[in-house]
Amino acid sequence: MSLMFYKCEKLEVLDLSKFNTQNVKKMKGLFYGCNNLNKIKGLENLNTDNLTDINSMFYECESLNSLPDFLSSWNTNNLNDVSNLFYGCSSLNFSNFNFGKWNLSKVENISGMFYECSNLKEIREFSRIDNIKDMSFTFYGCINLEKLPEKFNFNTKNLTNIKAMFYGCKLLEKVPKINNWNINEVDNVSFMFFGCEKLKEIPEPFSDENKITKNKDTSFMKYKKEFFREIKEEKKENKKEEKIENKKEEKIDINYSRKYKSTQDIFRLTKARMA
Repeated sequence: MSLMFYKCEKLEVLDLSKFNTQNVKKMKGLFYGCNNLNKIKGLENLNTDNLTDINSMFYECESLNSLPDFLSSWNTNNLNDVSNLFYGCSSLNFSNFNFGKWNLSKVENISGMFYECSNLKEIREFSRIDNIKDMSFTFYGCINLEKLPEKFNFNTKNLTNIKAMFYGCKLLEKVPKINNWNINEVDNVSFMFFGCEKLKEIPEPFSDENKITKNKDTSFMKYKKEFFREIKEEKKENKKEEKIENKKEEKIDINYSRKYKSTQDIFRLTKARMA
């Protein structure tokens, strides 16, 4: 069923209720580029027991604004690729969707899974992805993402790429504790937190320069240095601003003291004259 409705750009409503998908293994790019598709009937009838690949299934379905609850209960035991699954689904509301019910233990690639899902505000649960290798661009451009699940720790021993994972998540204030992440095999963390304007701190192990510089790739080492250089420069800039503000306050205090002193002198002189 891969690319079955590829770029059916004028398609608005689709009924899959009579589809027999018992033996289907791949639905890669099934609705790819159906940017006017706003309703899909019969998704609950799809048999996903043998499904292995749903890469780019809803790619750029810009008009799709909701997913049915039952999609959370799909059998995902055999999935190995969910990359770009909701890529560019800018109208999609995930409030009723629980990814914690999905078994993604065989999945190696979730790159770009929520790429520019600008209506995504919260991920309630996200687990069972212990075989993951590529998480690059996972939440790229999720400009309204505010909250990630508290439990965001999983087996990352095979993880190699987390490039731009949270790129542009400008409302995200906190990343859950991921200090147990094994990043020994990671060779790309470029732009991971780029544009996270409200993020209050870089979580471990990424806050420790020594932990993410153990890599043979010199170009990556160069990036890492740039990564930390930007953070250090930002801290320096903040300190400069604080110093400027402190100087302003000191100047105000000095001027006030001078004014106060001269007022006391005038008061003393006036009192002496009156006497």
